[in-house]
Amino acid sequence: MSHQILIVMFAGFFLLEFAAFGMQRATLLMSREASIPYQAASLLLPTWFPAVWLARLAKWGTLILIALSWSWGVAAGLLVADFVLAAALPIPYHVYVPAFRKRIVQIKAQDAEVGTALETMLNDSKIHGKGAVP
Repeated sequence: MSHQILIVMFAGFFLLEFAAFGMQRATLLMSREASIPYQAASLLLPTWFPAVWLARLAKWGTLILIALSWSWGVAAGLLVADFVLAAALPIPYHVYVPAFRKRIVQIKAQDAEVGTALETMLNDSKIHGKGAVP
């Protein structure tokens, strides 16, 4: 397999995992702001969210494939870059608001009270606007 394809695959899986991490982090911050258990705020995560584990496994599998078929040094460099970027890149919390609103509509169809409570939590949160959350 081409080295460039492996790098692109790794980068793609990294971006998917990073985006999912940001979404999960946003719900965690909102639960802390509202002083409610995380499990309540995690209802805002899309129903497909558990599939993120597949992207995580694919990322690590791609890293192993890079190490075995190309270079352990390149794989180690990508591993370090993964950790550094995941720690240093800012999470664009406001990007997740439309997905949360869509999920609230789905929840309201099942349980209006819970949906309204989640909507209030989202509207009262710091991520509601475009301001950055520290």
